[in-house]
Amino acid sequence: GRRAEIGEVRVNPLLFKIDIRQFRLQEADGRPLLGFDRLFVDFELTSAFRAAWTFAEIRLEGPRVDAVIAPDGRLNIAELFDALPKGEPAPETAPPRRVLLHHAVVRDGVVSFTDHSHGAPQKAAVQPINIELRDVTTLPDRRGPYTVSATLAGGGVVSWDGQVSLVPVASSGRLDVRGFPLTTAWRFVQENIAVAEPTGQLDANLRYQFAYRDGATSLKVDGVEVAVTDLTLKERASKAPLLALDRVNVIAARGDVIARELTVPEVSVSRGRVAATLARDG
Repeated sequence: GRRAEIGEVRVNPLLFKIDIRQFRLQEADGRPLLGFDRLFVDFELTSAFRAAWTFAEIRLEGPRVDAVIAPDGRLNIAELFDALPKGEPAPETAPPRRVLLHHAVVRDGVVSFTDHSHGAPQKAAVQPINIELRDVTTLPDRRGPYTVSATLAGGGVVSWDGQVSLVPVASSGRLDVRGFPLTTAWRFVQENIAVAEPTGQLDANLRYQFAYRDGATSLKVDGVEVAVTDLTLKERASKAPLLALDRVNVIAARGDVIARELTVPEVSVSRGRVAATLARDG
């Protein structure tokens, strides 16, 4: 029920290399859904002599995803996956296929998000998305260092670096958010709150440890640092701010997400002003 276009496909059957250019997938009415400028896959012939499928490199350039939530709340990407043919589910006891990927790269990715489910359409985008992974594998007890960075269209940068293991499922690393404007988040909740578009930006970073084994999940965070600067909140019909803060800091917080525990040693507020009004009805 969708339309696909491919600009060029090159296959080297001797070296097991595939190069696909200018792929686009559109809705039946022509609206963009997803695509990429180039996909290059280098499959190693030595896989025939190993116990694992081995890829020297997988490179994805210019990927784009146009995610849209319809007025009825349905997500176009979810509808796409629901429409795909369903195969027989793999037995839960079956071990994962042995795969080794030496180098994976995503360059200049774009994810756009449009929400039609709450009145006027709201849009946001993340670009460019750059990801580089090394030694991605399902081989037991193998993990590699990974880095991910993305620039938000409205301002701000999100970055992550750490390690991931697929067998067992585990990950540890650091997540950083820099210069995220609060107005970007406000646009998606403005229909539900009586506050005008705020000013200010968010900076945050944390370390985490995640693991899943034998049906048990653990997720712990520490070193959580959050700073909100130049925050101003106003009522929609008022020019005077309800709340104005130069800076709010959350320092050295830590927690256990699964146990729902959070420890915040220190919160500091600098140069704040609060304007509270008691109405006649109390």
